[in-house]
Amino acid sequence: MKKTKTLPHTLALAALLLFSSGQLRAQQWQRVEALPAGQTTVLHRVGDTLFAAGLNKLYLTHDGGATWNHFNPGTDILGSARFALAGDRMIANLAKPAALSFMFYSDDQGMNWQPFEPGFTGSFGYDIAFCQGRLFSARDNGLWRLEPSTDAGEPDNAGAALEPNFPNPFFGNTTLSFTLLEPGWVELSVFSLSGSPVHSIWSGDLPAGVHRFEFNSEDLAPGAYVCRLARRSGYASRWMLKQN
Repeated sequence: MKKTKTLPHTLALAALLLFSSGQLRAQQWQRVEALPAGQTTVLHRVGDTLFAAGLNKLYLTHDGGATWNHFNPGTDILGSARFALAGDRMIANLAKPAALSFMFYSDDQGMNWQPFEPGFTGSFGYDIAFCQGRLFSARDNGLWRLEPSTDAGEPDNAGAALEPNFPNPFFGNTTLSFTLLEPGWVELSVFSLSGSPVHSIWSGDLPAGVHRFEFNSEDLAPGAYVCRLARRSGYASRWMLKQN
């Protein structure tokens, strides 16, 4: 029996490779030049969106790998990334080598991400999976399961809708938009992922309707931040990313 050559394991971990068009042969592997060289350890596909993750990077492409967008949400050195698809919601478990892990979610195939707060404290997340309507998280203190919520509605978001900032990711200015169903006091602020306030954009009364604020990020370092719209009855938040 003729032996066939397989792609070495070390090579598979060292780079993201792509078959050329036509009949697939091992000799036709090509490096995806649009993706920066380095270790790539995770691939995940959702529809026409492909996610790639490895050390120091987290990327997505919507055009078959021709162009890639970097969306590392403020985790600096990235040790690993795991993804789970729950309906139309993508959930990411991102881990740093220094025994820290974070969870984010996206409802638009990875274009915008927000912190996902599962209620874990003092534990490290290795992997996540969605099965039969439940989200599972493998952590250093056991396997955890998140049951679907049976609450009617989300009171924190009642009466207001905070839209994703545009553009996102952004370099200089970005527009923050929200809609109030009734007049009242609101506070629009930007926070770091650790929860520290970094910029207050508006605090005061506003009429019902659509409101837009231009945010200048010159004094912010590149990384991930949270835009928060606070009201008397609660708050809504959106994840936003400033690039270099």
